Amino acid sequence: MEAINAKRKKVFLSSTFLDLQSHRKEVWNLLKGFDVDIIGMEAFGARTAKPLETCIKEATEADIYIGIVSMRYGSIDPNTGKSFTQLEYEAALASKRDILIYLFDRHSGLIHPYLIDFENIEKLNQFVAVLMKNHTTDSFTNPGDLCDKINEKLLTILDVKQKTRFRLTEINCSVRKIILGGEKWIIFVGSQSGKPIELYIAQDKNFYIPDYVKSGWVIKHADTSNNDKYRYDFEFEDDYGYRVTHRGLSRGFHKATVKATKILNSLLITDAPIETVLRIIPGLEFTGIRNKEALRMGIIEALKESEIKA
Repeated sequence: MEAINAKRKKVFLSSTFLDLQSHRKEVWNLLKGFDVDIIGMEAFGARTAKPLETCIKEATEADIYIGIVSMRYGSIDPNTGKSFTQLEYEAALASKRDILIYLFDRHSGLIHPYLIDFENIEKLNQFVAVLMKNHTTDSFTNPGDLCDKINEKLLTILDVKQKTRFRLTEINCSVRKIILGGEKWIIFVGSQSGKPIELYIAQDKNFYIPDYVKSGWVIKHADTSNNDKYRYDFEFEDDYGYRVTHRGLSRGFHKATVKATKILNSLLITDAPIETVLRIIPGLEFTGIRNKEALRMGIIEALKESEIKA
C-alpha cells in the first residue's frame, strides 16, 4: 500500500481475546500492510505498569481506535465493574480519537456456545447499546468479513491507495481434477469473501489427493528467514474428519503453467471482475502442455464453480 500522509498514525486494537483470537491475528496482519504503528495486547510485552493502566494509556495515545465486540464482555476491573474493553473504549472516546466499532452479527454469524459470556450478558448488551448509540457501527460474521470492512474504512481514513486485496492466512479452496493427455491435473481455486482470489495448477501425481476431495483450505505461511517470501499449503479433511496437509503447492507446478497462473492471480488479487478474468483465459499460452484447450476450459469451469460455491 502506498501512503500519502507522511506522519505515521497509531492504531489501537481493542477486543476480548478468547473468542476473537483468529480475528485479532488477521486484523493485525491487515494493519501491517498500512504505514501505521499497531498497538494492542500482542505488542505490550513486559511492563512495570499494571495491565489496565497500560491499556488505558495506549488507547488514549492512539490516533485510531478499532473496537471489536463479539459475545464476551471480557476481564472486569473490580474498581469500576466495567470490562477492560469498555474502559479502553471510554478512554479513546474521551480523547476524541477516530473510533471504529465492529459488532458480531448475532443473526448471521456462527459462534461456539462456550465462547458466549452468559454470566455477563446483560453488561455486554448494555455496552453494545452504548456503542450503537454513540457510533455508526458495522457488523461482521467471520475474520474475512471483518478484515474487508476494516480495510475499506482505513483506506479512507489514512488516505491511501490499495494495490491488492488483503489475503487471510487461511482461505477456502475448491478442487477440480481434469485429464490432460492421459495425465491427471488439479486446479485449486482459493476464495475469500465470496470471490476467487488465487489459482494454482498442479499435476495430480505430486499430491495424491483422493477423488472425493472437492474442497479444502489454502494456508499461507511466512518464511521465517525472509518475511517477503511465503509458502502455500493445501489442507483437506479426510473421511475420519482429520486435516491432511500437503506442504508447498508450488512443488506440483508445471513450468508451462507458471506464467499464465501469475497473470490470472494478478487480476484476481486486484479484484478484477470475474468476467474480465474469464475473457483472457482462451488467449493464454501453455507451451508444452498437451490438449491446451482442455486446460483452458478446466480453468474457466474451476473459476465459475468456485464463484458459485463462494
